[in-house]
Amino acid sequence: MEPSASDLLASNPPHPLPPIPVPILHELPSDVDFVANYLEPGRPVILKNATANWPAAQRWSLQYLKETAGQNIVHVRKNVHLEEYKVGKKYNIEQMSFANYLDNLIEGRFKEARKYYLAVQNIKRTFPELEKDALPLPNYIGKVHMGPYLWVAAPGHFEFCHTDADDGMLFIVSGRKTIRLYSWKHLYDLYPNPLGHKGRTIQSQVNCDTPDFDRFPKFRNAQCELAELGPGDALFIPAFYWHQVTSTETCISVNVFFGDAGERAFVTKLIATRWDALMHWILNIIEQNINLPSWPTVLSILDVVVPKFLFKQYHDTISEDQCSKIVKAILDHCKLEDIPRQSDVEAGKHTSLKIRGLLWRE
Repeated sequence: MEPSASDLLASNPPHPLPPIPVPILHELPSDVDFVANYLEPGRPVILKNATANWPAAQRWSLQYLKETAGQNIVHVRKNVHLEEYKVGKKYNIEQMSFANYLDNLIEGRFKEARKYYLAVQNIKRTFPELEKDALPLPNYIGKVHMGPYLWVAAPGHFEFCHTDADDGMLFIVSGRKTIRLYSWKHLYDLYPNPLGHKGRTIQSQVNCDTPDFDRFPKFRNAQCELAELGPGDALFIPAFYWHQVTSTETCISVNVFFGDAGERAFVTKLIATRWDALMHWILNIIEQNINLPSWPTVLSILDVVVPKFLFKQYHDTISEDQCSKIVKAILDHCKLEDIPRQSDVEAGKHTSLKIRGLLWRE
């Protein structure tokens, strides 16, 4: 028997600021309305019936997934039931067949199932048999950065609170999820892990369901925006919005990471509206690289490396002024006045800024 939502989301002690609901649109907005009211200002919103025209909405049961793609090899997060995972500090990856992962859910072995999580599995590469079922994507997903990805969660799965560096859209095919969201304005109220922690996301040290206010007193200032999602719903999660996700039922979902259409539109938006969050993310990656032997060389051509790195992440260019602003912030962090140039250095695969410790996200 699956646990109830109230069992999974009991908050003790309660947060002093009651959560406010994320707005719900019962009719899909026009592209112009979505961009103007949600995408550009960075406001979360729930879209009802967002997957009504997807074949997946009618087809994707656990049994269908097993019969259609059960032989495929997947990369599954392991030990996700432990506290180290719940505060974003540690997890491992294990390979198995998709069928083996699904069997625990199909046969109701939820205690065992909650030790594992099938996350960020690139549908095109891992499940080509399923790709045609999860289309079309909305037009306002202007420039796809990564995905679409498939996620299959056991009831009670708890995904640590984190931020992503991209705008995101989460589509629920079946099951239910509850998401606690907090604006990038609460960057430090959620106690991000120290700069230099591994991976692409920024993780919070706070369990937002059962916060320890003695350890994290500033979390009292963070206003939660609560989203309750069911089949057919989609949630827009703006870039650098904190979000903690709990699957209150066995859940099949799809997500995509994206940015604004148009040249330099996405980075321009981030610099204008959430500069601190953007730079915290970039400085975290700087600290991942700063103790490596390649760092002095990377630093010597920082004004070349930064645009290349952001182009790889966002498939977009940045202006000279934007590059200069970001480079200056990095130099300030490193307590340097200018880029320490080296002679005869050219940008190449050994002089790039890389995300370290990224576990299986293609």
